[in-house]
Amino acid sequence: MSLTANATHRRANLIGCAWMLAAMAGSAVENSVLKAAAQSLPMIAGSSIAVASGPVRLWHGQRK
Repeated sequence: MSLTANATHRRANLIGCAWMLAAMAGSAVENSVLKAAAQSLPMIAGSSIAVASGPVRLWHGQRK
């Protein structure tokens, strides 16, 4: 592998690591916000789970 190809692969790996780090940080922030909101309004967590799982359950033919 040439030096330029190696540098290109290294740069692509670093960019991928940066995106993964950003995604994980965003997920942690979202989780913290949701937990804080769920403490003040307990129905938010249950409602969001129902809304998120509803289409999946309908897709699989489950009614309850």
